[in-house]
Amino acid sequence: MMIDYREYRPAPALASRIECYWAMEGAPGEGAPIERILPDGCVEAVFHQAAPFRAFAEDGRSRPQPASLVVGPSTRYLLIQPPHRVRTIGIRFRPGGARLLLPMPVHEIAGRVASIEDLLGAAGLRLAASAGIDAGVAAAVRALETAMLDRLHRQPARTGAPIGPRVGAILRSRGRLPVAEVARRAGVSARQLERRFLDEVGLTAKALARLARFQSAFGSATGCADAEWAGMAFDCGYADQAHLIREFREFSGETPRTLQRSQGDLSRRFTSPDRLRAFFAAG
Repeated sequence: MMIDYREYRPAPALASRIECYWAMEGAPGEGAPIERILPDGCVEAVFHQAAPFRAFAEDGRSRPQPASLVVGPSTRYLLIQPPHRVRTIGIRFRPGGARLLLPMPVHEIAGRVASIEDLLGAAGLRLAASAGIDAGVAAAVRALETAMLDRLHRQPARTGAPIGPRVGAILRSRGRLPVAEVARRAGVSARQLERRFLDEVGLTAKALARLARFQSAFGSATGCADAEWAGMAFDCGYADQAHLIREFREFSGETPRTLQRSQGDLSRRFTSPDRLRAFFAAG
């Protein structure tokens, strides 16, 4: 697949909310393979400047994505196919960072792909216009960052302790820190913690921990021709190999071995060692 993929770090003021800006340009040609994008709990704002990607359902039906869209946090994979010509730019929000963009609790878009205009109205149209890459990707990234900094400065103060350190504790532990311990450290009940997670992350703390554990296991196997899954299950905090396989089937629709063999070029860019190091260092 002839696609150039690049990532750009956010300004320090945004680093706790935005993992990166990214851009893809290239010509994979007609009939590019369908890619399986794995869930990680992040929210993505995506702006297609050429033809949009196609999204596929499990029954094989497909439809084009909106030209500008928000991908909500999910515990399910996405099946997408790039067009013959790709020009796309995006913002990857860290888990807990998407309220910088969204005017509603994040759980309202969990598991959804929605037009940015439907979510943000005229503000969404202005943001999409700022992502135009005719003047170059670097200029588009600067325009998006200016828009995000403006939203940060206008954002009303939120009550309660910041959610970022709670998310960071889960991610740094790669999903192995018990949610009860996260709540204890935060000085809140487990129920209060889950309400905050649903509002700002869009998933429960337990769901985010499961995704972190899944990403950690899959990342550990990347590049291994014959991964030793039973030992990896133990190392990553699963009860046993059967537990790991069940989680893989739920989150990816595949067994660990078939997922490892079938992962496409585009999907690998989102689960590369460098990307996962940035993901687990959140908070």
